[in-house]
Amino acid sequence: MNPRGALIPLTVVGVVVASADNPFGEPSSFIDPLSLPEACQRDLPFLQQLAVNTIRVYSVNSSLNHDQCMSTFSNAGIYAM
Repeated sequence: MNPRGALIPLTVVGVVVASADNPFGEPSSFIDPLSLPEACQRDLPFLQQLAVNTIRVYSVNSSLNHDQCMSTFSNAGIYAM
């Protein structure tokens, strides 16, 4: 919110890349993308170059740790949905 209490609009800029080969919407080779900190670090410069400010992650494995990737993207001003 700004000082007047009005909401500041958020414009989402991104790209959707998805492939599914089963009825649950996940490929049989599903790998949780937010559980791989080295992949998030690898991809960050490319996302920044494209001026992406939001990523949508379709599926995650809730038993895995996502802290490092979430921090990496948050520190770069990239929202995760």
